[in-house]
Amino acid sequence: MGTPLKNGDNYLFFLKGNLAGGKVVGTTTATVSVICTKRFIFIAPKMVTQTVIVASRVTNFSFTDGVSMEVGLQNIIHDPQVTLESLEETLQEILGRKNVYEVAKMEHFKIHLMWILSQARFSLPGRGTNVLSLGKPSHMKAMNAFYFPR
Repeated sequence: MGTPLKNGDNYLFFLKGNLAGGKVVGTTTATVSVICTKRFIFIAPKMVTQTVIVASRVTNFSFTDGVSMEVGLQNIIHDPQVTLESLEETLQEILGRKNVYEVAKMEHFKIHLMWILSQARFSLPGRGTNVLSLGKPSHMKAMNAFYFPR
């Protein structure tokens, strides 16, 4: 039997966020949902815009069978059989290496709390810096308290 899920204690779920970054910050932006565990930050893309010089390419993502990313993630989290360990395993399988950030392997991870401009900045070796905003300052405060408790 694994560890039961408890929102705010061993995981956080944010329906809406924005991610910018990669090797050159600002060339790729994404509308995302985010699930955080103590070990990982899972970025579930909903819409990604990649810009090179003056051309842009927009890619929309959905969960399996055309279900929206938000609904698919909520279905996983609200399944009473899902444990913390199975959640991490499932999200790694679904999202792949590109959208999973292991906290222990990050070169840099800092959360800046600045009223409406609050954001998290993090990077993994060879993957560039990413900037994550969760919209509401209270969401960034919750993420900060989750990863950096006082």
